[in-house]
Amino acid sequence: MAYVLVALAFKYNELAYTFWTSVFTFLFLLLHLVVLKKPYWSRLVFTFLVILIPFFIVNGILTGTGLEEPVVWYNNAENLGIRLLTIPIEDAIYGFLLIGFNISLYEFFKR
Repeated sequence: MAYVLVALAFKYNELAYTFWTSVFTFLFLLLHLVVLKKPYWSRLVFTFLVILIPFFIVNGILTGTGLEEPVVWYNNAENLGIRLLTIPIEDAIYGFLLIGFNISLYEFFKR
């Protein structure tokens, strides 16, 4: 996944949402998998997969599934334009980053 994020960041560096989501998620992966070698990685991935279910429901509604007008609108000039239903693919990557960062903060402060 890290290689894909680096490739996306370099190839689509003019697309702000794609670029920054890829860069920050890559840095997060690098920090946790290589530098810190956190033991909760498998739980993080499992948690993210579980959270994808309500993510697709709520984000799908917000981005226009079943609505005449979406509540949240994404500028396709700043992302890849690839959508999962009505959700930009970058949102799933960004969601992983947000969940991972929050779990990391929780684990850090729990000590």
